[in-house]
Amino acid sequence: MILDATCGFKSTWFDKENEKTVFLDHRKLQPFVCSDMRNWAVLPTVQAKWQHLPFRDDVFTCVYFDPPHIISKANPKMRMAVKYGTLDPWTWRDTIKKAFKEFMRVLKPTGILVLKWNETSKSLDEFLKCSPLKPLFGTPTKHNSRHQTWFVVFQNNVFNSEKSKLEITLGGKQSQ
Repeated sequence: MILDATCGFKSTWFDKENEKTVFLDHRKLQPFVCSDMRNWAVLPTVQAKWQHLPFRDDVFTCVYFDPPHIISKANPKMRMAVKYGTLDPWTWRDTIKKAFKEFMRVLKPTGILVLKWNETSKSLDEFLKCSPLKPLFGTPTKHNSRHQTWFVVFQNNVFNSEKSKLEITLGGKQSQ
């Protein structure tokens, strides 16, 4: 199972009705026309906040996290705020830390977390300071904007942190 923890209008999805995905958002917005004249809708399969996930532990093999990139007290009717939401400038670090903790809880022990982050308000380096996980790899996307968008992949290391060395049995021998 996959969890899209911030599905919004599912803009990055090819299959917006993927049966193996739980689409989560705290908002539910019926189709509306935004200032760019596109028809938007936020219709999650589960309505909840990503800081307090209503799932048991070790459920998902993958979590996709595309949090709001605007960190400010923006006008809530501003187009970008309506479409993507905002993070509070005073509490954003704690909010993101809670999210990572929740994702680690619902991910299977070696599950994958995919982060999409745009450097609109904070650099990727600044954002990653909120993560207890070290990124495995990532890449920036090329936009015609002055802000870089990154896709970064993490692996849940709950299993590895409980054992100082992961022992793998190969052909009857243990390797460390």
